[in-house]
Amino acid sequence: MFMPRILLCRLCKSTWKPPVSRLLHRAIPPTPHDISVDKSKLPTPTKVDRDTILQLERVALVDFATEEGIRRLEAAIQLADTISAVDTKGVEPLYTVLENRSLYLQEDKVSDGHCKEEILANAAVTEEDYFVAPPGNIPLDQSGKHYAVKKPKRAKKNLNSLGAYQRKIVFNADSKDASEDLKELAEFLTRCLERGGVPAELNCEFGKNALAVQQENTHNVGVCYTVTLKERTLKDGILELRDKRTTLAEQVHVSMLKRYIKKLVQS
Repeated sequence: MFMPRILLCRLCKSTWKPPVSRLLHRAIPPTPHDISVDKSKLPTPTKVDRDTILQLERVALVDFATEEGIRRLEAAIQLADTISAVDTKGVEPLYTVLENRSLYLQEDKVSDGHCKEEILANAAVTEEDYFVAPPGNIPLDQSGKHYAVKKPKRAKKNLNSLGAYQRKIVFNADSKDASEDLKELAEFLTRCLERGGVPAELNCEFGKNALAVQQENTHNVGVCYTVTLKERTLKDGILELRDKRTTLAEQVHVSMLKRYIKKLVQS
């Protein structure tokens, strides 16, 4: 089956599309024109300082306080500096794009007047027939005192001034053999605390209620921390540290006692 020649030509015209370059104006080059610029004649790259950034932020109302924003601004200035390498000898400046055309202006006639009250009615606040505008962008002093993070002053309650010693070591033992060992351990810990700059007092009493009596006495004289040694301390090295202010008892290992008490005193 043969198609008519006219129909075949119409189909060819409808499917054929000219190249994109032929659709452009003849004054537009088909390929980009590469202009070689002598970089030695260009000025040195501009470095935007802090005062310039503040001025741009006040004028343009744009935040430049990022490294990426400053880098882009410097790149844009460097790209604009290439204009200075263009030869403009014998080229007259262009004042207006319509300089060769005659422009018709309206006649300078007064169309209306005496509308001061109507204009001032648009203002939210007026003073002596003037608009009261809000203050503009006031530059702030970018000194370190406005941005320095001040550490809050922590109020320290001095509850340890009632007693001669802030720490007291007491112990509780059911047998005399264990009590002798605990006494030696208590004397050793007292010397360790005193060498570390932590004054401590050794209190050794025996009896059924000796531990309760010792703790009550230490609280009455104003001792803040009470270290209690028990028979289990000789086995696992765990002792009891009681705080008068919180009335709580913590379990601390013997090796960590001096360091932990120093941390409590400094806090």
